[in-house]
Formats: sequence, C-alpha cells, structure tokens
Amino acid sequence: MKFFATWYPYDSGMEMQKLFAVIEKAEKDGFAGFEVVPPIELLPEYNKNTSFFLGKNLLFTVHFDYLGTNLCSKNKGIKEESIRQLRETIVFAGKIKAKAVVFHPGMYYEEENPEVAVTRLIGVLPSLLKFAKENNVVLAIENMENKKQQLCISPEQVMEFLQKFPDLMMCFDIAHALYTNQKKNFAEEFWRACKERVVEVHMSGIKEGMPHYKVNLGESSIDLTSFIQQLKEFSGLVKLENLNYEDIVLSKKYVEQKLGESQ
Repeated sequence: MKFFATWYPYDSGMEMQKLFAVIEKAEKDGFAGFEVVPPIELLPEYNKNTSFFLGKNLLFTVHFDYLGTNLCSKNKGIKEESIRQLRETIVFAGKIKAKAVVFHPGMYYEEENPEVAVTRLIGVLPSLLKFAKENNVVLAIENMENKKQQLCISPEQVMEFLQKFPDLMMCFDIAHALYTNQKKNFAEEFWRACKERVVEVHMSGIKEGMPHYKVNLGESSIDLTSFIQQLKEFSGLVKLENLNYEDIVLSKKYVEQKLGESQ
C-alpha cells in the first residue's frame, strides 16, 4: 500500500502556501502521495501552480469539492452546476497527473425514493466518465455514511454503479462504513465485496460524538487491526484522513506498527 496525506482547506486554511507547506512535510516524512481537495473558487489558483505539484516526488489524487455539490440533486440547477465543477476539477487533476478524482455520489431528498436519485446519478455518469478518460483521469465513487439521505451506504448500492460502469472505480472509506453499521464484520464484508475495484482507501478512527477526521487510528474506539491486516496485499493508495497533519503521521505509524506485528 502507498500512504497518502491530505489537507482540508475549509477547516485548516484556504491559503495556497499552507497547502504547499503540508505537501513539503509529507514528502519529507516519507509519504508516497497526497490527496488535494481544491475548493472550486480557488481552482484557478491551483491551475496556476500545477508546476509545484508536478515538481514533487509524490503521487497525487484529487477529491472533488464536497461543500454544497450534489451530482444527483433533484434541483436541476444544482445538479448541472455540480457537473460543471466536477469537470473543471477533472481538468486540473489531469494537469497534475493525478491517479484518481474521488467524488461523493450525492444525496436524495427526504420525501423521495432513493432509487430516483440513483437513476439521476446513472444519467450523469456516462459523460463524466468519458470526459475523465479524455483527461487521463480515473473517477472513483466513495461510499458514504448513513446520514442526510446519502447514496452508496451499502456494498449493494456501490456495486450497482460499479457493475453498470466498467470504467468507474471506488474509494473505500472505512469510517463511513463503520458509522453506517458497527456490527462485527460489516465494514470488512463491504471491503471484500468491492475491493477489486478500489483504487483508494480512506482510513481514520471513530469515536462517539466526534467526526471521524478528528480521530487518529490509535484513538479509535473500534480496533481496526483485522482490517489493516486485510490491506497487506492492497497495492493501491491509503489516505490517512485526519484534519491535523500530526494525527495523519500518528495514523501512519499506527498502521505500520500493526503491519509489523503481523510479520
């Protein structure tokens, strides 16, 4: 597996220099790569600085802006604007030779059947996948947690998209799976069902009353050792999804320790 760090501009600062500083740290600390989360209003600034990303000895992925976007929105204007923003993000990802663009599947409205939103998302994916391919980028749909009428909270829902679109890949988020269902083996069964199409894993701990991105793996109330063991043969990307860079480093050390114990 290849460890990735990340930076959340909405929470930690929108200034490009802050992002650059964290990327420099990640490179020095031995991370294989970095997931960039460009806010749409700053995308022109990111595009001006593609030489910085290309000059790093790191792999990159890009996470599509999750704030206010909804690719399966019942509101046509919101849906079309989300598509436009994702296309712009794909162009940027292609410029920095990113390995994937991760996106959230979106949300349905409380009064409607979720399958109606699934149909809307199925309708927009063909053109987006074609556009991504033209820009040498892979699109990866992320599993979500069971709140706010999110799509893709079960392996069956994710596989519906993966089976319909051979070019679509997946980002597996362990914390989202655990927050959806903490019953023993749910997350691991989710992983086994989809792992052949996974290009990236998001890992963070979970603790009651706290958002997962504030919990490093060593602080998690659920022991993730058995899942970490299953990742031993995974050759893809593992993003340690914590808000603070120090927690990202602690999570990396935790995974390395657990892998060392199993040898």
